[in-house]
Amino acid sequence: MLFPSLTVTAPVYVALLHYPMTNRLGEVVATAVTNMDLHDISRSCRTYDIRKYYIVTPVEEQHKVVGRILSHWQSEQNEKWHPDRFEALSRTKLVRDFEEVKNEIFKAHGEYPEVVLTDARPKPNSVTYSDYRSELGDPKRLKPTLIVFGTG
Repeated sequence: MLFPSLTVTAPVYVALLHYPMTNRLGEVVATAVTNMDLHDISRSCRTYDIRKYYIVTPVEEQHKVVGRILSHWQSEQNEKWHPDRFEALSRTKLVRDFEEVKNEIFKAHGEYPEVVLTDARPKPNSVTYSDYRSELGDPKRLKPTLIVFGTG
């Protein structure tokens, strides 16, 4: 269940983008993947029954490190020793770009997801969290949803 007392019929996905991000100087940069990005957000996604959590970065060195960590927690041995963490991290996938995320969801559902971008600042055509929560609770809603968080 995505929220207490809210039934969501549509599949919901989460992506955490590490590139392209804009730094304080307005430059496009890649941000670092952190341990919290892996463990804490994976467990939160499991708690709220998110179908899959994508960590998006094109940085090869981060793929090596994050790939090793995910392989460790997604191993058969850890499935026995740490079943809750295994389950949470089994829903986590490391990808190189945002298009890969959208295409994978398309393959699973036959349509592209509605992409919801989060921002700390109000933007034109913004929807409040509570209003969007109500939209997700519409029982007629079947289109997949992709909630996107940025870093940096």
